[in-house]
Amino acid sequence: MMSASQFEYGREMLMSFVKGSRLEYSKIKVDWRDCRLIGICCIPFLLMVLISGASWGQQDEDSVLLRVDFRDGSTLEASFPDTNLVWRNIAKDGTVGEKKVRIRDVKKISLVQEPSTSRVSKIRKLLSQLGSEDYHDRINAQLELAKTGKEFEEIISRYQPEDEETKWRIEKVKEILAEETGPAVGESTFDVLEIKGGEKPLDGELSELTFPVQYGNRLLKIGRSNVATISIEPLQTNFSVENSSGGGKRVQDYPDANGALPAGMHFEGFEMTPEGKKISANMDVSRAFVGKGLLLETSFKDSYVGALNYTFSGGRGGDFSIANVEPTYQGTITIKFCVPGSPLFAAGTRYIGFNVSHVNPEGTYFEAYNAQGQMMTRFSTDQLGTDYLGFQSEVPIAKVVVRPNPDIDEDFAIDDLFFEKPFALLESGNPEFFSIVTRKGERLQAETIDVDGQSMILKGLSFGADQLEIDIEDVWVAIPPGKNSAERKTDASPVTGFCLFMDGSISLVDFSLKKKVRLGSDLDLSQVVALWGLDQQLTAPPSVPVSKGSALLYGNDQFYDLANVGLGVDWLNSPSIDSLSKLALEGDPDASAQGIDLKGVVYSNSPCVYLRRPKEIGPSSGVVYTVGSERYFFGQETGASIKINQSGIRLVRGELAVDLNWSEIRSLRFPGK
Repeated sequence: MMSASQFEYGREMLMSFVKGSRLEYSKIKVDWRDCRLIGICCIPFLLMVLISGASWGQQDEDSVLLRVDFRDGSTLEASFPDTNLVWRNIAKDGTVGEKKVRIRDVKKISLVQEPSTSRVSKIRKLLSQLGSEDYHDRINAQLELAKTGKEFEEIISRYQPEDEETKWRIEKVKEILAEETGPAVGESTFDVLEIKGGEKPLDGELSELTFPVQYGNRLLKIGRSNVATISIEPLQTNFSVENSSGGGKRVQDYPDANGALPAGMHFEGFEMTPEGKKISANMDVSRAFVGKGLLLETSFKDSYVGALNYTFSGGRGGDFSIANVEPTYQGTITIKFCVPGSPLFAAGTRYIGFNVSHVNPEGTYFEAYNAQGQMMTRFSTDQLGTDYLGFQSEVPIAKVVVRPNPDIDEDFAIDDLFFEKPFALLESGNPEFFSIVTRKGERLQAETIDVDGQSMILKGLSFGADQLEIDIEDVWVAIPPGKNSAERKTDASPVTGFCLFMDGSISLVDFSLKKKVRLGSDLDLSQVVALWGLDQQLTAPPSVPVSKGSALLYGNDQFYDLANVGLGVDWLNSPSIDSLSKLALEGDPDASAQGIDLKGVVYSNSPCVYLRRPKEIGPSSGVVYTVGSERYFFGQETGASIKINQSGIRLVRGELAVDLNWSEIRSLRFPGK
């Protein structure tokens, strides 16, 4: 039995054939009384098309497999019929020419959301409105031309009005446009076509696609409203897959302090774009460094991150630093990472540091977040004037938020930015949709997911498709929508905290009962790698071994030795605790450098304490991260497994099992890659 999608595909292909053939079907006059004869003649051809469509799950000689990147960050590979595309060349004076391009010859097509011919029509309409009898229409047309007319400056300059007022308005528009710099760096106002073997990319406009493309057993309608690019580029598969057990540490020295930048480290002084364009005052740099993998955002919706003429004292020099433009130097700045040159694809780094100025101690905060949106660290400036804020982490840093403390210091600027080259983040999600990453590197986003046997069914996809079906074996990562996350109500009693175990898992622990809260299993101290409080973070492990029976406590950007450590009622037992607190309270600068105040510390607010160094967890293991900051590994290497269902997953380890709803899960990565 032929499916509805196969029939629809056959119908569409038949119409595409007719439209693309030398016979122009729009000019054929058909007497519908002769349809019976036409139908009989067409049956063999139609059957051939339908049969080929039914087997289109496999690529054949008449289809082309292309990558489709959607505007919302979704990406997939689909089969395109090898037909002709109509490409329109738009001259600066607005004239349009057409050429046909075979799909098999396409290297890449980048699409803008609004067709250039549509924008040309708007410009011509505005020019005609300059002569309107309505005064407000004339004023509005002049203002709109000055605002949007830069890309069609030649059309405006060639316009020859008859009356003096319109001539005067045209001259005013031309004066304003002469001082404009054009589109923002890295952006294009036309579609761009790259042909295999072509000399250079062509600016113009792609006509609307009149055929569906094939994904699995589904036909998809795509167009410029949801598609950013179509290309032969391979899917992103070089994600960093690392089951790191470590956190991070603050860094207060430049990474090139020894005179040379480490391999893979970048420096950005905000004087020139990656394309070689000089930075100018008040220039919008929000996306100017996409080529290096940097995206910049401000908390003010009506403003942008711009280059300002402010040189730091004690910095690396240069004319410009970056800050919010209006109100100047105020608000929060977010530094995000993307795959260099691809702003739609989230990336991370393992090092970032920069100067902030002019600041006060505790006046500006540095916050780092991982791919799951969890805060990794938070610290503040401790210098007056210029201060270097740096952070190094084994866990990828997805974004950094620089936030002023309004009670102390409301403004700041950023300069001298160091960062390791960003790499693609596998486990970055979407607040509105389930995010699914396939093993071949496709990223799909859906409102809901269902499980039917060995298939995962995605419904309400972000780019407009109603439904897609994927074999569960092909799913690599599943990330529930962030908006539905239900923060786990952790017991805030003094006897609860987190533990990292030798198997890499992170669990909430009730130290009074010596049990894991979620699984209910007994706490085996010999398997505990580190412990820390509910409002603290797991830091990077120490570089030296931990002596048996001892521990290393992290505080004040260093590790302190704890001797003869054991679990107490409220916190750890160790004779070192009192001596370290005493040193910190004596007031001697030399002595306080060796001590740390541990008065009032309990399990729930404990700094990170390592009892032993962690072992490496193979990247082939699966892992589930919970909203409550827990982590569990599964797969052959771990002895644990999961079962997926419509509501979430069941994690099974021996005789113990725990059910996790999707609202409790930040991300789920399957083993095997």
